[in-house]
Amino acid sequence: MGCSNVVQLAQLRQLMKSYDSLPSRDRAAAAKELGNFGEHMAEMYLHHLLDHDVVFDGQAAAAHHGIDLVTASGTQLVAVEVKSTAQPAKGKPTMSRTSDGKQGTGGHIGARGDRANIDAVTAEDVESGTVASIAVGVNITTGVLEVYDVNPDGSIEPTPTSGVGLDDLAAYCDAVTPPDRG
Repeated sequence: MGCSNVVQLAQLRQLMKSYDSLPSRDRAAAAKELGNFGEHMAEMYLHHLLDHDVVFDGQAAAAHHGIDLVTASGTQLVAVEVKSTAQPAKGKPTMSRTSDGKQGTGGHIGARGDRANIDAVTAEDVESGTVASIAVGVNITTGVLEVYDVNPDGSIEPTPTSGVGLDDLAAYCDAVTPPDRG
């Protein structure tokens, strides 16, 4: 990432305050930076605090195929969709419709798993419950990261299963993993 998570969170908050006044190319870059940061924080939370092993990281893949993360929690594989925002009134995350169906559904996860060559993540596995589907909402304005279960139809359960203050998580991540120096 190049700098500490605490510093990057502060910089993103400042950048997103002026989001509407940015030229369109800068808005796209800011949105991508926000998404990348959210995915990083979700990965750190799932791995370090919920003890998930990351088995696929869409951000680190050569080509992003639409699956943000696949983790293993014990023997359960989990398809993870990360939704990052800076909107203060934004509640729980919402899943988008894509050409492969609604995010979080077996059809969407299976098709995106095929493109990413993840054999263990198929539509059938999601529909049978062999692969779980969760959404992680990251809101840099309210300062909260929350994890939600996703139903087979792609709807998100109303109550998060867990969550953490984003400032606390950023500080914890900085303590357990030093920032890149390159």
